Amino acid sequence: MRDRDLSFLKTFGVLSLVTSLSNIFGWFGGLNFVCKGQQCSESATRINWLDIHNLTTPNGWSEAFPTIGVPDIAAISCSLAVVIIAFREYITTLLYGRVDGQISEPSSKYDNENLEVEEVKETIVEQIILSFDELMKKYTVKDLKEILLTKDLKVSGKKADLVNRAMENGCFDPPASEEPEPEIIESKSENVGVLTVEEPANESLKDLALHAIRSQKMDVDSVFEKYDENTDGRIVHSEYVAAHKDEVEKGGISAFIDRLLDDSTELRGQRLWVMFALSILLVAAMNAYAMVREPELVKIEDLVDHNNEVVSVEGIVLSWVADPYSSGEDRVNIIIEDDTGVAQLRWYRYGDIPMIGTNVVATGDVIEYNGRIWLQALGGGAISWDESDVPDAPTIAISTIAENPEDFIGDSFTITGYISKTVNPNSTFTSLDLRDHPVYGSHEHQMNMIIHSAPGQWLESGQKVEVTAVIEYSQKFLQWTLHTEGPEVRIVRTHEPTSTEIGWSNYQTWSYNKEGLVALKGVISGDEIVEPEGSLKACLLNQGNISEYQGSEVTFHGRLIWSTSYSGWCIDSSNSGHVELLDVSDAENILGQLASNPDSTLEEIDNSTTFLITGVVSGATLMSESGDTKIIIADAVYPNTLAKMDAYIPVGQHFGWLEEGQPIVVNATVSWNSASSEFQLMVLDMVLTGEPSSANPYDLGDGAPAFYDLNKITSITGNLVVLDGQTYLQKEGGIEKIQINVKSNSVYESNSQNEGKTLKWTGRLIEVADDVTLAHHYVLDNADVTDENGNGIADDAEDF
Repeated sequence: MRDRDLSFLKTFGVLSLVTSLSNIFGWFGGLNFVCKGQQCSESATRINWLDIHNLTTPNGWSEAFPTIGVPDIAAISCSLAVVIIAFREYITTLLYGRVDGQISEPSSKYDNENLEVEEVKETIVEQIILSFDELMKKYTVKDLKEILLTKDLKVSGKKADLVNRAMENGCFDPPASEEPEPEIIESKSENVGVLTVEEPANESLKDLALHAIRSQKMDVDSVFEKYDENTDGRIVHSEYVAAHKDEVEKGGISAFIDRLLDDSTELRGQRLWVMFALSILLVAAMNAYAMVREPELVKIEDLVDHNNEVVSVEGIVLSWVADPYSSGEDRVNIIIEDDTGVAQLRWYRYGDIPMIGTNVVATGDVIEYNGRIWLQALGGGAISWDESDVPDAPTIAISTIAENPEDFIGDSFTITGYISKTVNPNSTFTSLDLRDHPVYGSHEHQMNMIIHSAPGQWLESGQKVEVTAVIEYSQKFLQWTLHTEGPEVRIVRTHEPTSTEIGWSNYQTWSYNKEGLVALKGVISGDEIVEPEGSLKACLLNQGNISEYQGSEVTFHGRLIWSTSYSGWCIDSSNSGHVELLDVSDAENILGQLASNPDSTLEEIDNSTTFLITGVVSGATLMSESGDTKIIIADAVYPNTLAKMDAYIPVGQHFGWLEEGQPIVVNATVSWNSASSEFQLMVLDMVLTGEPSSANPYDLGDGAPAFYDLNKITSITGNLVVLDGQTYLQKEGGIEKIQINVKSNSVYESNSQNEGKTLKWTGRLIEVADDVTLAHHYVLDNADVTDENGNGIADDAEDF
C-alpha cells in the first residue's frame, strides 16, 4: 500500500476512534445548546449517531456513559479496525520484534574497515546450519520422530512442528563447508522463510556482529529462481503466496486475508471496495438491530428508574378518555395497572383502543416532571394485545350482580339493560341509571352507571343497550357503580325506544325531557306547532314538506331542544347531533328582583316558572363529575355585588373550573330550601358568555392568603428557587416564599433567557394538606409566565 494511502488511513482511523470515545463520555455535550425541544435536557451530552441529523430535537441526544448505544459500539469497532489495518506493520514489529518471514534489505555495504573480518576468520570457525526447507526435504516424519526420541523429546504435531522442535534442541549437526570468500552482498528485501543459526560461543560484541552478518548471507540467485516466476527481477507478495500455496489448504480465509493485505497495485482497488462493503454491511446490520430490538419490559413501579428511555409495561386497561380537555387534541389518556402500580399512557395520534379489562403491552417514552411520571407515545403501535388478552366478559343480568356484587370486583362483564336518560354523542362524562325495564316505575332493579367518554351516537332514554363494564363501590355515595367507556355502550336494535308524550298543560316541565325524543299533539301552523285553542307554541326543525298538514291537528315526533335562534322550545325531526341549548339574548339580571320580592318568587315556584338569568360566577369552583355542583351566581363582580344566590348545576353541563368573575347565563327554576331558609336556583342549561376576571394579584409580603383568595387564578412576582429538592417562588430581596408547581411544557422552560430573573407567575392558588406534619401549605399550581407575543421569552424577561 502506498505511503499516501497509509497516511490517510492512519489519520482517519485515529480521528474516528478519538471522536467515538469522546462522544461516549459526553465531551461533545457543549453542542446540545442547539436542542430546542421541550424535552431537551442539559444532562443529555451524548450524540445519537443514527439521529445526528436531529441534533435540534431531543431525539439527537442521550445520557453519557455508563449509558451506551449500539451505534456507539459499532463506531468504536469500525474505527479500531481501521487503526489496526493502518498500523499493522508497527503492531507486528512491536509484538514480535520483526516482520515474520521477511529479511530487511541491507542499507549499506559491509565495510572491512569497520569490521576486521580477517581477524575474526582466524579465531572463529564458521558453521552454517541446514535451512528449514532442506530439512523438510531430507527427513521424513518417521525419521524426525526417531531423532526426537533419542533426546526424549515430544513427537506429536505436524512435520513442520517436528522440524522446528528438532532444530531448537540442536538435533542436527551443521555440515562442514569451506570458508566463503569475503565479499560485499547487496540484495532486495525478500521473504525467504525462517533461517536458523547456531548461537556463537563467544558473546563479545565483535563476535555477535560477525555472526549477524554471516547469518544473512544467502544464495540470491536461488531465491529469485524460486519466487520470481515472471523473471522481472522483483518478487511480489502474490508470487510468494503462489510458491507456498500448498501450505494453505483450499485457500479459505487465509487466502482471503492474503488478498486484503497484498501490496499489489492490481488488488488495491478490490481491497478498498471490500473494506467499504464490509463497513456498509456492518452499519446496516446495526441499524436493523436498532429498529427491530424490543424495548425492555419493566414493572410500573420501576418506571422511575428509566427516565427518558423507551420501555414497555404490561397490565390491565382500567379506563381511557379521548381528548381529555375537550380542546380538539388528537390524544387519548389510558390508565394501565399491573401488580406493582398504576401508570398513565398519553397516546398522541392514537389507533385502536382495547376494551376495559384487556391485558395489553404499552410502549412509550418515560416522562418525569415535578414528581409525576407517565408514558408518552406517538402514532400506531404504542399498544399491542392478542385475542387471548381480551377478557371473556360474560353476559350477566342486573339481578345477578345485585345478589353478590363483590363477586364481580376486578372482572369485566357484559350486561344489558335500559338507560334512564338521553345521552348526547359528545358528552364526555355522563351519570345515569341502568334498569331492567324501559318504563320508570316498572323496573325491579337499577344500578348507577358512569360513561367516561363520548359515545359518538345518541343514546335515547329507555333505549336497550349492551355494556361491557367493571363494577366499583363508591364510598362517597354509598352505592355500587358500573364504569364503562362510550364506545363500549352498544345499542340493541331489537328494542326501539318510545317517544315520551308531552302536553301543553305541563309546558313548564318540558325541560326534564330536554334532548330526548318526544311526541307532541298540536296544530301545524307554518313552521310551528301550536296549542289547540291556546297561545303556546313550539318551532319545527328539519320537518320536510308538511304543507298538506297545514291547519291539521297531528302528533309530531322529534327531539326536544331549546333553540337559540327561536328563543324557545323546538322539536327537531332530524338525526343531527348539533344542539344549541340556550339563547342568551333575552337573559335578564333579575337576581335582585327574586331576592327582594319573596312573595312573587314563591308564586313563581308554585307555577314551575323557568327564568333566563344573567350574572357572574362568584368564587372559583371545580365542577363535580359525579353529582350536582353548587356555585354562587352574583349580579356583579365584588365589590359591586348587590345580590347573589346559590345555584346547583347538574353533572355534565361543564367540566373543569368555573373561574371567578365568569359571565354566565342560566336557564333555571327557583326552589325554596327550608333547611337553610333561602331561595336556590336549579339550573337546567347554562352558557358562558365572556371571559372571567383577570388574575388576582398577590404580594408575598402580605402574609398568608385569606380563605377568599384560594382556588382563584392568581399572579405572584418573584424568583424561582430550589431548596431541598422543592421549587419555590421567593420574593425578590426577601425571605418570603411559596411552593410552586410549574406548568408542563411551560413558556419558562422553553427558553434559557427566562432563567434567573424576577418574573410574574400566574397559576391557581390552592391549599394542600400534609398528612405527615398535619399542617397546611399554599401552592401556586400549574403556573407559568406570560408571553404575549409568543416568542418563547417571558414579557418581564424582555425588559432585562
